[in-house]
Amino acid sequence: MSRTATYHTIMDYQTSIDLGIYQGENRLVENNLLIDRLEIRIPPNLAGHESIDVTFTYDISEEEAREQMKAIIKKFQNAMFDY
Repeated sequence: MSRTATYHTIMDYQTSIDLGIYQGENRLVENNLLIDRLEIRIPPNLAGHESIDVTFTYDISEEEAREQMKAIIKKFQNAMFDY
């Protein structure tokens, strides 16, 4: 099962979005297992003008989740320009 969420910048000229990747089903993030953290570089712009799509996938192993997220991030970063 998968779902995709879009995250937007919240500050003017923000240059990155930080993502925590967790394993678990608890509604409270602190009750789940932190698998990895990723920093996504984005072009500086006004708040709300830049966004990223993040796909959440369930029922896969921790290693598969990490590798899938890294592949998504790499694809995203390759599409962005260097600033």
